[in-house]
Amino acid sequence: MGFKMDESVSFGDVNLSHAGIRKSNPHHPGHLDLDEKQKKAWPKILYYNKETGIGGGKYERKTKEKMCEELGDFDYMVDYVSEKAKTSLCKVSSAAFCDEEDLEYIGVWKKKWRRQCVNELKRVDGDLLVLQEPNNTKLDEVRLLRKQRNILRQLITLGDEL
Repeated sequence: MGFKMDESVSFGDVNLSHAGIRKSNPHHPGHLDLDEKQKKAWPKILYYNKETGIGGGKYERKTKEKMCEELGDFDYMVDYVSEKAKTSLCKVSSAAFCDEEDLEYIGVWKKKWRRQCVNELKRVDGDLLVLQEPNNTKLDEVRLLRKQRNILRQLITLGDEL
């Protein structure tokens, strides 16, 4: 998987029955206060970032598929990691893992002023807020907007470094 070289992403495997983190967090209060059936459920997919802290956040399914089937789909796994790590497989600086659509978007926006990229990022973030409602069926549109958001963030960061 292309996240191997991404310093903002790490993967781990924790057996919660032996070494579980049982501290709840403000983003998912009480989500670790599980009943006996839930404690035995496997697998438990949690993500950790600055917002969730040590308690982590739990995976929320995007389809009606079983979690293992949903995350077994490469695109859904990439979307999940990209969303929670706020990163992307597509790297603007090297064009690594970018598809044709990404490269076209990069070509348009790398010629723009930083301020224009910031304004476009605000628009994309606003559209994502609307589309990320529970049970949204426009997953392809959400996927595209997330890719655009990650590209814009990289372009803004690269612009800051120049």
